Amino acid sequence: MGAGRLTYTLAAFDLDDTLLREDGRMSAFTRDCLRQAQAQGLRIVLASGRPVQAMEKLADELEMAAYDGFLIAFNGAQIVGCSTGEQIYSCMLDRPDQLWLCQKARELEAFVHVYDGPRLLTPQANEYTEIESRLTGLEVVECPDLPSVLPPYTPKVLLMQAPDRLVEIERRLTGLTRGRFAICRSKPFFLECVRPQVCKGTALKRLCTHLQVPLLQTIAVGDSYNDLSMLQLAGVGVAMGNAPAAIQEQADLVTDPCACDGAARALCRLLQGKVQPCGTFPAKGTA
Repeated sequence: MGAGRLTYTLAAFDLDDTLLREDGRMSAFTRDCLRQAQAQGLRIVLASGRPVQAMEKLADELEMAAYDGFLIAFNGAQIVGCSTGEQIYSCMLDRPDQLWLCQKARELEAFVHVYDGPRLLTPQANEYTEIESRLTGLEVVECPDLPSVLPPYTPKVLLMQAPDRLVEIERRLTGLTRGRFAICRSKPFFLECVRPQVCKGTALKRLCTHLQVPLLQTIAVGDSYNDLSMLQLAGVGVAMGNAPAAIQEQADLVTDPCACDGAARALCRLLQGKVQPCGTFPAKGTA
């Protein structure tokens, strides 16, 4: 990417369908691009709905500890430094919150997961449990009487159902919560439930304040509804080519799909203009 002063000093990336392809892996092109960017002085942040332990392997692959990178986990409920392991922010759901969400999941006929350290607690394992376990590496523990074993605190409760049914579940649950929780889809079949002040955008802003980095000097890249807040807050928000139209319409730039290394190609263009993306790079704004 060549030498020179960077216009941007921090870049935050979603994981699934942004940096990681369908097989859950990052391409060599994307890995090398992000490593080079760090070597030039760009701070990398991984922002995901995943727990911290499910992000650490990727952080190691990117050598983020050497460059003082950060992890925004559980959609912003936790922020952890890669070099020190220090948790600089945490915002958790207490047991009454969890009980309420579990009850509503049952009423709305949605599957539910509660996170308890390295475990996924669920009253009934299902196809979506298998997907989440594969993505995170967490152990699935079936608890038919889930309310009796809920942890004192958890960062997130996850509701799951077929995409067409989840849209209606999201609509009804949003009306029922009356602002008690922040609710958004991270995948067509995943509905994330966290504290109302938690989102990737708020976490990015909090981290920038901690690091004394102006938001105007940040890049955010993502593909789904839980990425929208950070795309809107960052200096430049980049939507993936595989993102829904509603996300693309609210981004500053639209890059290529994840399968074509769109996140890395957008980063290269924004930093130096040395690498052109495959296909088109329709810009809604000026980077």
